[in-house]
Amino acid sequence: MNVYSASLMLTIAIVAIYFAVYHYYKTQDLLRNGIVAKAKVVSLIEKRTRDGSTYQPVFEFLNRETNEVLTYHHIASSSTPRYRVGETGYVVFSQDLKQKKLISFYGLFQWTIVLLIVASPLLILGGGYLMYLKL
Repeated sequence: MNVYSASLMLTIAIVAIYFAVYHYYKTQDLLRNGIVAKAKVVSLIEKRTRDGSTYQPVFEFLNRETNEVLTYHHIASSSTPRYRVGETGYVVFSQDLKQKKLISFYGLFQWTIVLLIVASPLLILGGGYLMYLKL
């Protein structure tokens, strides 16, 4: 490893941490100001891959302010469906409907988690190497 690659790793880690914090606060704002609705799984979208199939739940919920039925396609899909048709959960959405998130740990904080998972080893390797050189 050289100084350039360590610096690049550290820079990528800092950028990833910045966006993780950004997404965290954006989710907190949605939870504070958003509308919560009970949602029901109406279908599972099957996505075929080389290794088999994965299933993505589609939720339907009522916006009580407009009496409009809305749908939410959950971002995550899995080979063993996490939800069955007919199951219920809760969705939080913004007034302008630009943000919709399933109320679950991963549903709310998926980008924060992914970005921190990427940033952690880069921060340790890049930062640790640069600190080692300073000694």
